[in-house]
Parts: sequence; structure tokens; C-alpha cells
Amino acid sequence: MLRLLTVATAALLFSWYADAGKASPSGRWCGPPIKTGEASRVTLAGTLSREIVWGPPNFGEDPKHDRKETAWFISLNYSIPVQSDYEFGLKGELIQVKKIRLHATIGQIDEMKSRINRQAVVTGTLWTAVGPADVTPVTMELLRIEPPAAEYPTCQGKPGKRRI
Repeated sequence: MLRLLTVATAALLFSWYADAGKASPSGRWCGPPIKTGEASRVTLAGTLSREIVWGPPNFGEDPKHDRKETAWFISLNYSIPVQSDYEFGLKGELIQVKKIRLHATIGQIDEMKSRINRQAVVTGTLWTAVGPADVTPVTMELLRIEPPAAEYPTCQGKPGKRRI
């Protein structure tokens, strides 16, 4: 498990200019696909946002009776490969993910409010969406949220080779 956490942590693939806080235009994912499930803790960066989405009981099928909820998202600076359904013991499919719904605690939501529409670094576990409330094909159980650091490693050259 420690090896998986080390690989996921080493797979930080975003680079920010120290003064601008923006992703490097050359940034791209260069690690192996991220597998959904408990052993796949990952750290990603992008822009935080919130949207109003349909909620229970029918998640938009009955607009007169369905309520609307606020959902939090991170829009990644570039897509990442995710092996879905891995937590169910299935191979699933390899999908490219650019936007992820964040499942957060009330304290984390309070922290996210100050970072809305700004860059942030999130750490958590990716899960395959299983219900209509998940909104995106992959969701993240949020463990930590931080402001972006001045520099993160970025890929250079072929996938799998990176400068740290």
C-alpha cells in the first residue's frame, strides 16, 4: 500500500508559475492510469467550482418535486486516465477524466468556499460513479485541500518520463 501511495504522490503532474499560479501549458499526465478504489489515493490540481445539480428523489426526472443541491467540482488543467470499476473487482474501462465531483465534509466545504474559481490541490480517493448524485463518471472522496505550491513536477518528453 505504501508503494501505491508513493507512486500516486510522485504522480503530481502539474506545474505552476510561482507568480501567476497557473498551470504550465506543457503540463500533461505522464503516470500510469489511476485505479478507482481505496488503494488509489491521488493528489491532483485544478480549478474549484460549484454548480447547482438535481437532487432526490428523482434527480431531475420530476422537476416539480426534485430538489436542487450544490455540488463541488475540480476541473483539472488537463485530463487524466482512470481505470473505472476497479474497486468492484472489475477491469472496467479506461476513461479520460477532466472534471471530478468532490465529496467533502462541512469543514472542507467551508475551506473550498474561499478558493472558488481558483486553483487548488486536492488529495483523496477516486471512486467510480454509482448513482445519479455523483454527476461525473468519477468522484473523489476528499481528504485534503490546499492552495497550489509554487512548483509541481511536470512531464517532460515521453509519457512515463518525468523531471522531478
